Amino acid sequence: MERGIRIIKDILSNSIPPEHLERVNWDEVLNGFVVFKSNQKPLYTEIYKLELNDPEKLIFQLPKLYRNFIEEVAEDYVLGNISKTSEILTQSQDFVKRVHYLKTLRNVITKAERNRIKEELPLAYQRVTFQPSEKDIENAVKQKAREDLREKIQTWNREVKKDVILEKRAEPTAEKPAKNKKETKIISLWLKYSSVAAAIVIGFIVWQPHKSSNEMIFNNYKSNLSNIKDIDQFGGLDVVEFNLSLNNNISRDFEPFRPVIKGDTSYTKQQSLAIFKAIEEIKKGEYTNAKLVLTEINPKEDNRQVLFYLALAQLNSNEVEKAINNFNYLTNVAYYKFEIEVQFYLALGYIKKGELKKAKGILSSKLIQTSKFSSEADDILGELRWF
Repeated sequence: MERGIRIIKDILSNSIPPEHLERVNWDEVLNGFVVFKSNQKPLYTEIYKLELNDPEKLIFQLPKLYRNFIEEVAEDYVLGNISKTSEILTQSQDFVKRVHYLKTLRNVITKAERNRIKEELPLAYQRVTFQPSEKDIENAVKQKAREDLREKIQTWNREVKKDVILEKRAEPTAEKPAKNKKETKIISLWLKYSSVAAAIVIGFIVWQPHKSSNEMIFNNYKSNLSNIKDIDQFGGLDVVEFNLSLNNNISRDFEPFRPVIKGDTSYTKQQSLAIFKAIEEIKKGEYTNAKLVLTEINPKEDNRQVLFYLALAQLNSNEVEKAINNFNYLTNVAYYKFEIEVQFYLALGYIKKGELKKAKGILSSKLIQTSKFSSEADDILGELRWF
């Protein structure tokens, strides 16, 4: 079961403190995961043997870790890496379903890739024999004309400056009217060229091709909760749940989990359920309802993780200034769980207010560019106006 043990070690590496890893009986832990669906006691027993400071925290993660374990072993199995662990799990319905899904997915991807190649074959010849269209040529000519005009304006400026310098150095002539005539010509020429340059600059500022308004960008991305919707049923909040007896022995009848949110001040079960419901409302796009619930709870001092969801509801319900204030408050919280999400939605708030310099600074930062929001950030930066 060496392969199975390697998978278990990878899954638990971030959940068990390093100082406790030497105590782990990996063979027994692996056996505990294999039978976890039908009997949780062996795995719970191994966890308590480790004498962790907070074993319930790891126990709460076990259903998710079990799903990860099944996923990893199933992927190995589909790729042809059959192990003793996978052979035992062929008796598990969860494992069999996952293997069937992955095999189907592989077949679909293979078929789709073949179809894509067939569809692109005719396009390959077109790419090789590509000729620019008349419109492309016309656009290229216009671009070249703009560059030539810019160069001419710079040349005119140099000529005007040169004439002014020569005029200053020249000796005074006997005929004063002739001097005035020369000066008038220079000033007229300068005004003419300056007017052309100003018209081009103003037109360019107004034109700004392929750029979207701040309001349009904000509306397109403020409700983009694809990354939020993937968060677990507790909204990614730290919760504690009790289904074990006080003496840490496994109860015979496992009651349903009773989650309570932990924070600087732990919430009651009733408050926790209200918060979970508000998070579900946010995932559905019902921001006003969620905002009313979370505002009543007032999480700023009690739980900064819940405060993130309040700010998100405010951002999407026309309270952008309040949302920005709350997001800015959260940026100063050390080791904050939703640090990346806070920065991304703070940038959207700045776009709504027209503070594009601040928004661009956040979206182009290393934190965002190396995160799950990198693609959205690049799209927004490409759509933002320059001024």
